[in-house]
This record gives sequence, structure tokens and C-alpha cells, in this order.
Amino acid sequence: MKAVKPALALSCLIFAASCAAPTAFQPDGGELGYAATETAALPLGEAGLPAQHAHAPNGDYAPPEIAALSPAPELEPETAAQHAHAPAQQDAGRGARGEAFTFSADRMSGSRALGREVTVLAGNAEVRADNMILRANRIEISGDDNQFIDSIGNVWGMEIERNIVFRADRIRYDRELRVARLEGNAVLEDRANEVVAMGGFIEFDEETEITVLQISVRLFQDDMVSRAEHAVYRRAEQLLDLSGFPVVFRGDDEFRADRIRVDLESNDVFMEGAVTGTIRN
Repeated sequence: MKAVKPALALSCLIFAASCAAPTAFQPDGGELGYAATETAALPLGEAGLPAQHAHAPNGDYAPPEIAALSPAPELEPETAAQHAHAPAQQDAGRGARGEAFTFSADRMSGSRALGREVTVLAGNAEVRADNMILRANRIEISGDDNQFIDSIGNVWGMEIERNIVFRADRIRYDRELRVARLEGNAVLEDRANEVVAMGGFIEFDEETEITVLQISVRLFQDDMVSRAEHAVYRRAEQLLDLSGFPVVFRGDDEFRADRIRVDLESNDVFMEGAVTGTIRN
């Protein structure tokens, strides 16, 4: 028997669900539209940051988006594990790695055009794949074994195993590479290490635990604030490499150089090229 492509299998699942519970159907450009039952809201948690992140040292205030992040539908750390396997509206089966893939939304549509197989979730959309949870206004699922997840609009996400929370205008997640790319007003909160990072673009690699940040990068930890145009956060080693007009504020001290490395465990600062600094007793 010929194997069915996973993306087609997902479309078949949607089609079967619509037959079981008939809804209003309107053909639109070759796409199939279906209404999905609204799911109950999951428990919400506060999105507040540690108080010390609200203000940077030397009167250099953190941006308003750090000082007062709007509440997001986060999962509390102590209950994250149980939510990881909570049932969703539809179960799309298991991917190539045998891991569960579930989703829910107010509305669902799917295209079965050859080479363009895609499932679109709209309105309170949520996907749970592997160790990742993604919620957004709209989520598109495509690729073999539902490899690509593109979340758009008020996106919130969580990597459950490492207790890392994401926020951005758009998040693209590749399940095969295990890489999440955050675009626009991107925020990564590493709760286990009390690190909050912001930038125009953030790429997080689950396998290497390396995060690359670009465009107006800011990173907050305890009384340390780091700024640059480019940064690499090595989570496993707790190292931060800054370049592109980097500056580090530590308490009342200020450090500038062409390149700066910060040891986030010891708070040691290593600088190279055009080094300047101010230390206040």
C-alpha cells in the first residue's frame, strides 16, 4: 500500500472531522473551510518580570516593553510538564520522531493542492509539538510530518523542557532542525537562569542551546544590562558575546569596547578593542 504524505494525512483528518460534525461550507479558491469547536481556555499565568529588570543602572531605564510586559497565556513552571501532554482540539498524529502533535483553533482551513499542502488555524490558534507550545492569531502548518509551523500575530510560545518563554510578532519553528526564529518585537525569557533577552530578530537552537540575537539587542540579568547590535547567548556555558557598539552596565559601572564577553555566572566582563570603562565606588 502506498504511504500517504503526512501533510495530506492531516488534511484528511480535517476532512473527516468536518464530516462527523457538519458545518457551513463555502468553497474558496480550491481551499476547504471548516469550523472547529472552541476549546476551554488553559490556566493563565502572570507575565511579570523580576522587579530588578524594570530599571537599568545609572538611571538608564529599560524600555517600556520590559518594564511592563502585557499578561500572556503562560504556563507556570510547576505545571508545565502536565500541560505538555494535555489534550487539544485535534490530534494530528505523530511525526517522524514518534512525538505527539496536537492543535486547536476557532477555525480551520486546508489546501490539498499538490506541492502546497497546508493547514491554517485561525482564532485562538494553538499547536503543541514535541517540547514546544505555540499560540497565535494564526498558525500555518506545512511540510512532511508537519515539519514547519508558522505562527503570526501576538505570538506566545514555550519550550517546556528548558522553561523558556518566547514572544514575538511572528515565530517560525522547524521541528526537524528544532530551531525557532522570532521576528519583530522578539523577547526570549530564560526563566531557569533569570535572563531576559530582546531584539528585532532572535534564533534559538534547541539542540545546541545557542541563541543568536540581532538588531537593538538588550539582555537583562540581575543588576546587569547589556546592549549591542549583535549577540550570541550560549545557555549551556552561560556566556554572552556582544558586538556592534556593545555596552554593559553592571550596577553603577559601565563598560564599552569593540567586543565584549560576559560570564553570566560570575558576572565577569572581558573586553577587546577600544576599551573604555567607568567604575564608581
